[in-house]
Amino acid sequence: PKTVTLAVSLGLGLALTLVSFSTGIVALFVGVLGLRMFGQGALGMCAGNITARWYNRRRGKIVGITLAVASLVTALYPAVVDQLTSSLGWRTSLLILAGWVWLVMLPVVKLWMVDSPVDVGQEQDGGFLEGAEGRQEEGSLSLYEAQRTGVFWALVAAACTIAFLFTGLAFHQTSILGERGLSAAQSA
Repeated sequence: PKTVTLAVSLGLGLALTLVSFSTGIVALFVGVLGLRMFGQGALGMCAGNITARWYNRRRGKIVGITLAVASLVTALYPAVVDQLTSSLGWRTSLLILAGWVWLVMLPVVKLWMVDSPVDVGQEQDGGFLEGAEGRQEEGSLSLYEAQRTGVFWALVAAACTIAFLFTGLAFHQTSILGERGLSAAQSA
């Protein structure tokens, strides 16, 4: 997960930079595709995978806390980006966001992210192992086994539906709320 998260963070920064320099429809398309792929798509999977490696019994609680924090950041993010864009323009704002990814996110992942609790002599959900070498995290199903269950596909459908809904709302938020009399800054 650490290697993938580093690669995804690098890709997100590159996509932000590409969009900031785009002058044509092809560059814009590739840049926005990169933003969706590396940002909302891959970073969420990285977070989910690292959580699953570190927690088992307390996974629901940790995922709930993580989603609450992510919701707070998601709620604040449009206002911050709107302020940046209003002050500096959209191209400069995207470069600032790319710089944030490279100067904050990449070092944090590189220095502090640990793939598995076993790598630092711990068990899932905390606690220290004696003779941690070669020990695997606790789990219940392989990927193949999970894919053969209805619960797996129900969760996939729910996750996709939420992603589709939030994406649609994000793209149309200003126009939807503008019809209700709010300015772009108030919509953000």
